[in-house]
Amino acid sequence: LSTKNQEISLKDIIDAALNGDEFSIDLIFEIGRELGKGLSIAIHKFNPDLIIIDGILTNAGELIVSTLTQAINKYCLFNRVYRNIFFFGHCIMTNFIK
Repeated sequence: LSTKNQEISLKDIIDAALNGDEFSIDLIFEIGRELGKGLSIAIHKFNPDLIIIDGILTNAGELIVSTLTQAINKYCLFNRVYRNIFFFGHCIMTNFIK
């Protein structure tokens, strides 16, 4: 990323992370953690049966999915019913908490 003389996009960060750039991996980790926190709030407010996540972040694959899953596990209260999260067509959580 440091060799570019132009604006850096999220796609550039994802590509660099997938190629092993440690700073980019850390950025993706932070994005996943914050997204997981936000989704935890939505889960508590709305108690959805299903959450579908799509967009450019899906290109990060397991880098974002694992962090997102950890954050939701950490920030959701135990008494909430949570059913499914689909991230770019793959179910990453089913019957989360009953």
